[in-house]
Amino acid sequence: MKLYKDNQTKAACAGASYESCKSYMLYDYFPEHGLLLVHVMYYESDEWLLVRQQDGRQEQIVAPPRYSPDRKWLASVFWTDGPSDGNNGIDILPASGESIEQAFHYRSEGYELWEYVGWESDDRLSVKVTWRVGSDPELATWPAEVVRVNGKWQLHRWPPNSSRP
Repeated sequence: MKLYKDNQTKAACAGASYESCKSYMLYDYFPEHGLLLVHVMYYESDEWLLVRQQDGRQEQIVAPPRYSPDRKWLASVFWTDGPSDGNNGIDILPASGESIEQAFHYRSEGYELWEYVGWESDDRLSVKVTWRVGSDPELATWPAEVVRVNGKWQLHRWPPNSSRP
């Protein structure tokens, strides 16, 4: 059993550190795989937890996830400019708790804005990234994908108008 309890007390929400000032909301439920999606809201940011109903294991993801075509994987892709920028990135998790498949977690180190495009298959997720290329001050949007090769997820991005590898 796992208990998530709001902490909106004056003491928790006062001062310079608002980390203890939080509230929880059950955002979604995936009954087929016994998964709960919990939205944790802080004073100026938030996070998403995918909790396995069977054993309470939780994984932090960047946003509400979407199933792959055969419901084998869940993909979470998100970006924002602002206080929740820790949520920028990509997560791919096995939907089944019994799966031994490896999850994929990517958090950008620089200024990258990731967008979900769609699943092409259970082993290929299409995304787009908007970022600064080299020292160019202009932002460029490039196609990208996360592909599963030999049991491991790999992130690929290529310039617009180039052929896919």
